Amino acid sequence: MARCLVTGHKGYIGSRLFTKLKDLGHEVLGIDIKDGKDINSLQGLVEDNSGQFNPAWTNFRPEYIFHLACIPRIGYSIEEPIKTMKNNVIAGSNVLNFARKNNVKRVIYSSSSSIVGNGEGPTSPYALQKLTTELETKIYSSLYNVDTVSLRY
Repeated sequence: MARCLVTGHKGYIGSRLFTKLKDLGHEVLGIDIKDGKDINSLQGLVEDNSGQFNPAWTNFRPEYIFHLACIPRIGYSIEEPIKTMKNNVIAGSNVLNFARKNNVKRVIYSSSSSIVGNGEGPTSPYALQKLTTELETKIYSSLYNVDTVSLRY
């Protein structure tokens, strides 16, 4: 069985995925801001000044990361574009950097069909943020050989 890290494991999809992975016999850890564990902090997936990550995550040695954490909702992203950009895009960067430096086998990113907008691209900050991270997953695959897949619900 695999060791899986689920970001956003307290959210709607994340909680169900977390439970299903456990039911299937995988070792699963979750990280969620609702538990006071912000990905974008030293308690989360950010390197400290010496290039070390929080031992809670590195000692677990995840093989797979399911990245579902974000501040959702298009309306909220329109009201708070800076707040959601800082959280949603930087979280993706931190997940990918952690994966690269910890030899994670695959990052499965929870994107969104909203990135296509009306056929001409994103029409909200949320959609732009999802697209930005989706593009970053492709760059990490190309530059760092991190196996990634993006799912558009």
